Amino acid sequence: MYAFALSFATGVIAGMAPTILFARLSMGDALRTRGSTAGHAPRVRLALVVVQVAMTVVLLCGAGVLVRTLIALDRAHMGFDAHHVLTMSVAISPARYTAERCRDFYRDAVARVRALPGGRVGSCRDSLPDDRQSSWRHELS
Repeated sequence: MYAFALSFATGVIAGMAPTILFARLSMGDALRTRGSTAGHAPRVRLALVVVQVAMTVVLLCGAGVLVRTLIALDRAHMGFDAHHVLTMSVAISPARYTAERCRDFYRDAVARVRALPGGRVGSCRDSLPDDRQSSWRHELS
């Protein structure tokens, strides 16, 4: 929402600035200027318009590729079925739990999850399956 509001405000300001500048000029002054230059913009202004259009095309192409990539990533198979999966985060204080008590806690938690109605499989892991920074894994039977 912030980016949308910022881009909208920028567009309004950029669109209103030339209008306000030209509204201050009288129509008679604009018509009295030399006929040879009245309808022609300087070359610098034309060059800026060309550069602006070229950058717009590049940005639109990049945005299109980004949207297409995000749609493809959303449809990509992650290597596991994520339907009917429950994940949770449990923080255990190493000051209060020794390594053995920690293992017992996880075994008990997995046993209770398996005992729930509809709970067929339970495991304990340090991160979600699609997290590539996982360093260790516990399969408690």
